[in-house]
Amino acid sequence: MAESLQTRCASALQCYDRRDKLMLMKRFLLALALGLSACGDESFFASISAGSAPNQCSRGDARSTITSVEISESDAYGDTQRPFTAIESGSTVRIVRGLQGADMLVLSIRVNGLSAPACLVHRTDITDATGARVTTVAQPIMFSPTGGVATNERMFFPGEFRSGTFTITATVAGVSVTRTVQAVRS
Repeated sequence: MAESLQTRCASALQCYDRRDKLMLMKRFLLALALGLSACGDESFFASISAGSAPNQCSRGDARSTITSVEISESDAYGDTQRPFTAIESGSTVRIVRGLQGADMLVLSIRVNGLSAPACLVHRTDITDATGARVTTVAQPIMFSPTGGVATNERMFFPGEFRSGTFTITATVAGVSVTRTVQAVRS
């Protein structure tokens, strides 16, 4: 049998059965994933973070001249251009079901007092009525002001959201705003 196997196989790869080929493919993909994850904060995995935004930048500055931060609900799918309307405590926001099935809030952040484009340190924490963390997104954001005001594009905040009370705290370059809102399913 060993002789006939050698005569049938011109190369070692032809002798592997389907299961062996799948095992080789899995090992290759694992090695590729490990290699990409070692590429630093500009790697493939860093670019697909949960809160990623089109205006994300790589190195945030913690010092800035901004005077205030505001939060607005944003359009989930970009179908309409929703005007920025600052959320006040007691406002109602929509829980959106994303295309991949995750519940999320979709928000925009606006800063005031910025005189030039800047990549700023940003962190948003969302907690439920008991104070338990639902989600946190911390990433630098590029703000390009017009007349001292700059708004980022929509950001997605996935989490286990149920209709009820949530507290949103957004901090940009050391300036914070906190709002307690009622979230409802859209």
